[in-house]
Amino acid sequence: MTPEQRSLNRRVEIQILRLQPETTVDTPDEQTKNLSIEKQLTDTVFNEGDNIVLKNLNFFGGRHVLLPGSEETLEELLALLNRKPNLKIEIQGYVCCTPASSDGLDLDTKKPDLSVQRAKMVYDYLVEMGIEKTRLSYKGFGGNNKIIEDENTEYNRMLNRRVEIKIVGK
Repeated sequence: MTPEQRSLNRRVEIQILRLQPETTVDTPDEQTKNLSIEKQLTDTVFNEGDNIVLKNLNFFGGRHVLLPGSEETLEELLALLNRKPNLKIEIQGYVCCTPASSDGLDLDTKKPDLSVQRAKMVYDYLVEMGIEKTRLSYKGFGGNNKIIEDENTEYNRMLNRRVEIKIVGK
């Protein structure tokens, strides 16, 4: 390889990812996109077994550490649990970009348990803030139960990378 050819390999590429969909994505929870957790529970009849996606709860890539701005969603969930003392939930973590049968690598634990650790982070926060452990459980589902099968855009990956709560008792 000549010095001129090698110089072509010395470059920086910048990739800009668009977080908004280029076309409308029709997802089951699109109607509740901007509703608070409590508003979702009071405006819709939720029964045991129903799930609610925790909107605006986002993590640093490959980690179970919240991105700035996500605390509001946790505080809202905490307030809801304080107002509804009989409500019991299972916290469910999901990741994108993995086969259904596997989980993402957590860069902090160095284990393939990213969805579990993200759900556990929410669980630990709620327990630390005084919610009884008997009202909570958590589970990681890895790449299972994708909202969007085609993860070729950042928006679709974002939809699959989520934490949900499942109503297990009212």
